[in-house]
Amino acid sequence: TLLLSSALIGCGSGESKATKETTPTVSVPKPKNFNIKTPVEMRNVTLKVFDNFDNSLVLERDLTTTSEIDIVLPKILDRDRLYRIEISTTPNSLIYDSQSRQYQNISITLHSLVEVNTNTLTQTIYISPSSEAVYQRALVRSGTLPTDANSTPTKISALQLNLATNDVNSALTNAFY
Repeated sequence: TLLLSSALIGCGSGESKATKETTPTVSVPKPKNFNIKTPVEMRNVTLKVFDNFDNSLVLERDLTTTSEIDIVLPKILDRDRLYRIEISTTPNSLIYDSQSRQYQNISITLHSLVEVNTNTLTQTIYISPSSEAVYQRALVRSGTLPTDANSTPTKISALQLNLATNDVNSALTNAFY
């Protein structure tokens, strides 16, 4: 028993554990990249990104084409807010008409509302007549008419955006049944 007890004492009782101190990993937030896609090419348009919470302009850029739009936002976005992307035409704007195979003059503003996805550094945003329909439906859900001169998109919540998206998707899907 003397040998057994001295062996156990030499090995330790196992009650105390050695701890290794580690420094926590600090992840530094990075500015978000947006890859913006349009269904047809437009030329000579203006792209704007707004913080939809306070309507502040995050980025404005004149584009010669919408075929490849990759932007790095100048600041870190708050993931608890909606952001509004607008593509507006200028007097020299053109859109490709696939029937005539030529560029035609166009005057339009298309919107897309997005929630920031923090899982990836690059987020793909689709801006199209469908995204405009969702935007206008979200305005209505927030109590504003899209034709109202005093309409303010800052009243749109994430819930209203999700419901508006479901409304438009259901209307498009049910149209063919």
